[in-house]
Amino acid sequence: MLKPDAHVSGTVGGLILALLSSLAVCCVGSALGATWTPEQQVNIDDDHNDWSPEMAVDTTGRAWVVWMEVDPVELDEEVCFRYCEQGTWGPQGTVNPPNTVADRFPELCAGKDDGVPWCLWAGWNSGLGAYDFLVSHWLGDAWSAPETVFVGGGRYDEYDIVATDTTLVWVLWSTRTTEPPTHKDIFARVRVEGVWGDVEQIEIVVGHEGAVRADLDSEGRLWTVWQSDSLDKFVVQSCVRDESGWGEVVHVAADSGGSRLPWVAVDDDDAAWVVWNRGDTGYSGQHIMSARWEAGGWRQLGEVNSVGGEGIGNGNAVIRSVPGSGPLVVWWGGRYQVGDEKDVYESKWTAYGWREQACVSTPDSVYLAEDVYPSSAVGWDGRAWVCWMRCQTSYPYDYDILCRYSDDVTPVYGLSDLGAVVKDAVVVLRWTANYTGRFRVYRSDAVRGDTVSEVKTVPADCGNVGAVLPEGAECLTVEPVVSSGQVEYTDSSVKVGVCYDYWIVEERADECHVHGPVHAELAPAAQRLSQSYPNPFNPVCTIRYEIPQAAAVTLRVFDIGGRLVRTLVNAHREPGTHSELWDGRADDGAELPSGVYFYRLEAGDFAAGRKMVLLK
Repeated sequence: MLKPDAHVSGTVGGLILALLSSLAVCCVGSALGATWTPEQQVNIDDDHNDWSPEMAVDTTGRAWVVWMEVDPVELDEEVCFRYCEQGTWGPQGTVNPPNTVADRFPELCAGKDDGVPWCLWAGWNSGLGAYDFLVSHWLGDAWSAPETVFVGGGRYDEYDIVATDTTLVWVLWSTRTTEPPTHKDIFARVRVEGVWGDVEQIEIVVGHEGAVRADLDSEGRLWTVWQSDSLDKFVVQSCVRDESGWGEVVHVAADSGGSRLPWVAVDDDDAAWVVWNRGDTGYSGQHIMSARWEAGGWRQLGEVNSVGGEGIGNGNAVIRSVPGSGPLVVWWGGRYQVGDEKDVYESKWTAYGWREQACVSTPDSVYLAEDVYPSSAVGWDGRAWVCWMRCQTSYPYDYDILCRYSDDVTPVYGLSDLGAVVKDAVVVLRWTANYTGRFRVYRSDAVRGDTVSEVKTVPADCGNVGAVLPEGAECLTVEPVVSSGQVEYTDSSVKVGVCYDYWIVEERADECHVHGPVHAELAPAAQRLSQSYPNPFNPVCTIRYEIPQAAAVTLRVFDIGGRLVRTLVNAHREPGTHSELWDGRADDGAELPSGVYFYRLEAGDFAAGRKMVLLK
């Protein structure tokens, strides 16, 4: 989070409010979003500001929240904490030891392997007139004595902390390195087996390198992102630190209007994801953008927020990995001209991309408040926690910390119950979509036989769909069908008597699933025996007939004297249109002479006959 300058506690609320500015928009809910438990206030209710919350979940499922609070007696800031275990919040305490100086803007993480919480914050150093960066971790019943990572931090510094366990902890920060402070640089320091290493500098660029964030993958590589204005506008950059040192600096995004405030998370497959703000200097008109590391570069994944535009702001996005699923993003947004009403939103990466944003905070249409600066954490069991700041008062401002969780942020994806029915001379395809998806319908003339319906997978661009469909299969949908729940598609271009196979192509974000085939045929309304063609014929003619329901069928040929010369069909036939060939030969294969012949169809109770001429 960007840290506002506030040596005097009483000015902090106003400074934060100036940074936030009013961005209110009615909270957009979604029936497909997560279901959240009732809101709970984390801090003890008082008349003082509580702000800058951060969250983590340990391996036992405890949800930890740290934040800064004004001490009502000393009127300095303290780093407070509280944890929720099995639905019950423990007592409120402080991370920093008792003192009369400012302890501010905490960051929090839990070791990825052991779950031990680590807290990083800025503590005022009265002797230097600057801030020291301090680190403490949970010992089981209390916080450890603070360890000093960096002495003499400047104003507007940003920092982050990540850990695998108590043996490997990284702290990163950006701070001003020149006098006068014309630019900032990114630094890092690692704690291995309890010993802090030397300070490392990621890169030196003439400009401001700030808003640094990091995460660790399973190999212990440190994925780092930050914003830079070294190219005359804000851009997002990245770098990876492994055993050999810092790698090449890679641009994540350089959007028109600027890219800032990035956040990175590494998922179960060691894929790094980044979100950031895109927009002009103010929050008005900003969007939350996203990218994922693939094949040695950043693949742009588009906007996370589904509400945006002129005057609408979306800011301070936080991304967290979700076990066995796509990551979760939370942020706050609103509209400038409405006032101070803002809300916290969430979206999650699904099989279909970013799902429609939904409210986490109680919507402003119900409960007017300024809900801002969210943090989030996801446990090993997939439970997602979100906390944020809420203010419902005018000056003097009183922010409180709210929190809630959800156990269903990961929906069930897919398509099921695919079937086809014939109704009123059309074919109606029906299927169940467990999520809002994009579907295309393909059709081909069926090859009669027992074709097994199955699901096949092709690459994300769906350009190889033809490789898993019969030659000549046509796409019936110019634009994909976008729907959820019970979905129907009507094919009105079918012909009587033709058997069709249908497939549904489910367009997902990373691949396409091809479902089918299912069969359908528009049967004739009544029995019919057509005239053979050509007539007269030599040497072969076609005899076509239609039956509306399955029946035992015989089709025989007689000469002008009424003698049976050839049996073309003596079998069970399904409803529909059928065609048989006669080559002018008898059952024993002998060629028959020119003349008039008769053919007779019997299908259940139906019987009909016609004549034809063999002319050699």
